[in-house]
Amino acid sequence: MKKSTSGFTIIELLVVIVIVALLAIVSFVSFNGATDRARNAQTINAAAQWAKALKTYQARNGGYPSIASCLGDNYKWGINSSATQGTEVGQCRQDNASVGVRVEATFYTAMAPYITSNPTPAMTLASNSSTLWYRGLYYYIGAGNVARLDLTLTKGAGTCPSDIGGYARIATNTMTNGNLMCAYTIGSTVGYD
Repeated sequence: MKKSTSGFTIIELLVVIVIVALLAIVSFVSFNGATDRARNAQTINAAAQWAKALKTYQARNGGYPSIASCLGDNYKWGINSSATQGTEVGQCRQDNASVGVRVEATFYTAMAPYITSNPTPAMTLASNSSTLWYRGLYYYIGAGNVARLDLTLTKGAGTCPSDIGGYARIATNTMTNGNLMCAYTIGSTVGYD
């Protein structure tokens, strides 16, 4: 009687398993890269829309708003987006244990005539510590009443654009968590006199 020897050897099965595992890893890495690029594009698009609205505000008022604020919706409180502080809307920047930037209703009221929607960035976190971090997109007043537009991006999916809506990039900071904080000069908050 002759024995049948059909089927796969252990070596053949291991080779197939290794090939399938490598294909799965490559697919996973490609998918994550595409997701990060899409999140960065969402943030850059939201920043461009806010930049256009800020230019219109400046043209009609002679200066930029004098109130710092997070731009967009869905900000939570704290570095992990889980802590709460009363009933306040969350924050997008923390400079030290007690200073940060949050959503400011007064800013939104001032900007309402110049923007019809509320463009929202991806909530990418760029942090150095629990008291020095940035999230999303925000309008910030720096030294000498100079307004800035700051945003956060996932580093692995690109770099900070050289300009946003015609505003020049003044800084790119790579944070310890690997993500980027990009800063753009807007202009003076002091109006015509």
